[in-house]
Amino acid sequence: MNRLNEFDTPQPASGPRILHFTTWDDACGIAGYARDLVGALDERGVVNSIYPVNRVALRSMSFDGTKAWLNAFADQARGYDAIHIQHEFSFFGPLERMPEPNELFFGLLERLQKDRTPTVVTFHTEPYFVPRRPTLMQRLRKFRHGGYHRWKAERYLGKKTQGLLALVHAEKTRASLIGSGVNPDLVRVIPMGVKPRADVVNKLSKAEAKARLGLSPDCVLLTLFGFVSDYKGHLTAVKAMLNLPEKYALAVVGGPHPEGNDGTFDKVLSARRKIGKNRLLVTGFVDFQELDLYHAATDINLAPYQDHTQSGSAGITWAIGSGRPIIATDIPCFRELNARRQFMQLTSVARPGELAWHIERLAADPARQAELVRNAELYVQDSSWDAVAELCEQAYAEVAKRPLNKATPQEVQVFAGRVSQPLAIARAS
Repeated sequence: MNRLNEFDTPQPASGPRILHFTTWDDACGIAGYARDLVGALDERGVVNSIYPVNRVALRSMSFDGTKAWLNAFADQARGYDAIHIQHEFSFFGPLERMPEPNELFFGLLERLQKDRTPTVVTFHTEPYFVPRRPTLMQRLRKFRHGGYHRWKAERYLGKKTQGLLALVHAEKTRASLIGSGVNPDLVRVIPMGVKPRADVVNKLSKAEAKARLGLSPDCVLLTLFGFVSDYKGHLTAVKAMLNLPEKYALAVVGGPHPEGNDGTFDKVLSARRKIGKNRLLVTGFVDFQELDLYHAATDINLAPYQDHTQSGSAGITWAIGSGRPIIATDIPCFRELNARRQFMQLTSVARPGELAWHIERLAADPARQAELVRNAELYVQDSSWDAVAELCEQAYAEVAKRPLNKATPQEVQVFAGRVSQPLAIARAS
């Protein structure tokens, strides 16, 4: 793939050529999503270029500076068959400066539509656009989160919009977008892709993996993957440990969100005094090799999320493909995922006692564990990254209003070898 700066032009290729607006080479779930998607598209013969987003740099940029940077992206986009924007509000400015990120995002859509640039946008979060008849609380959110931009959603994602599709991970998010003024005909549901379990999980026994991590082979290892943040329910899992016997250990595999400041990571670290450092492991950010080692050592994955507006999570996809059973909270997006293959044991939100009860019951039931793992394997087959990439290709062809020619593998390889200097705002590789 090619990584662009604002002065580059797309290189000749038989096509299709797609420009991706996303975080890249970053500790970010969406960056991981984009990496896996681009990798699958590469395998399918798509020529991919990356226009990297650096959220840290964006925090220090003015409104006008960010607008100029987005205009540079729009200039770059003209030469491509289609562009694919990974949307998260902080990709367009700091959240505390809402409604500026909405203003800048809709300004970019306006520019792209004037240029007739075929555009696909994946919405990774629920929209901050309130309904036509808002309640008092929604009117307060309207002021804080820029809900008054609803009319822009109707204008740039409405019935008259052409050459644009909105992709979401769940039906619930689709309904939220439609309720915010987005034309239903523009919205497609494409679940997050899932990787099959790593080879190390198949080759290593749990006992050997636990030994490498300094754990007793007899312990029951519970693992929570991803950023440590309040909405993911880490403190619920920590409290559940107080209701579990000594043989249970909890591994928190991840560090604090780079833009988060809710104090959850500090609270988890402080809880080790009461629970014990040998029972509550906190890794911080790990490389993929160590991540796979924790997958191999894990007995049960936990996903005690608390955010009912959640539309998806990279952390849950790691758990699904790990070959280990999952206990997750009964929030709408997990309920929707689970309805497809029944691969998770669901529990109530923010109920540590109930979570501990489910953990003990599942740990004592090998048949139920095996059933959940088998169902997860079926889900992985349904939601492979190749299947997701194929659906994205269909979206690119639809917005471009023409079939997209396939590049040969040789063309992809040559093009992928040309890595240009990153834009100043981008994090260096």
